[in-house]
Amino acid sequence: MDGNVSYTGFYMILGEDKKLIGLFGSLYFAGWCLASVTLSRIPDIYGRKKFYIISIFISACFYLGIILNSNLYAMIVLFFFVGLCTVGRIAVGFIFLIEFIPTKY
Repeated sequence: MDGNVSYTGFYMILGEDKKLIGLFGSLYFAGWCLASVTLSRIPDIYGRKKFYIISIFISACFYLGIILNSNLYAMIVLFFFVGLCTVGRIAVGFIFLIEFIPTKY
């Protein structure tokens, strides 16, 4: 074995299934899609700034959970919740930013 072992390769050495490793990205985007459908109206009703700050705080908590966690199954679930929070950070943040650009541009 050469010295180039990726994160995915590390779990392959420990005997984890390839399908479990693939769930990281899949459940992240599943969370993104679910949040896009269900949470898209909430920032318009309650305010974008409040929703943006709350989603950043919750996302940071889930990222901290991923960093401190060593269980693969829990990390997969946390990636799903990070995907849920990404809609508030990226999509709502982009709309919030566009509101500050003058109309002549």
